[in-house]
Amino acid sequence: MLIIGCDLHSRYQVIAMPDTETGAELEGLSLGPWASQRRKELLELLDQLGPRTADLDQAVKTEAERRPEAVELMKHKGVGSVTAWAFVLTLGPVERFRHSRQVVSYLGLKRPRVRRGSIPNCAVSINA
Repeated sequence: MLIIGCDLHSRYQVIAMPDTETGAELEGLSLGPWASQRRKELLELLDQLGPRTADLDQAVKTEAERRPEAVELMKHKGVGSVTAWAFVLTLGPVERFRHSRQVVSYLGLKRPRVRRGSIPNCAVSINA
């Protein structure tokens, strides 16, 4: 099971924990009455979704293990079958990229260059 939690230093972080430990740990947190009720409902929903997603997880794992590119990616710490399979499907044939910079641009990870004296696209200008 995956739990996604926010912290101040990153957008999100994914923590993998077994069902029983997660439920017990979350139920042990002291919350107000409404938050406790919501937590109870969400933990029940999580218990219902677990068996449903197990088949999908297995199918993704099977497909990822059929592709040599995904298998190579899964050799890296922290890269599982879902991440590897999604990456392989997103990139397609890697032969079409001559350089890693092209992959970065294709994925939209390259920040635009800011010329000296210009305002970047994300800046807001307020004239008083």
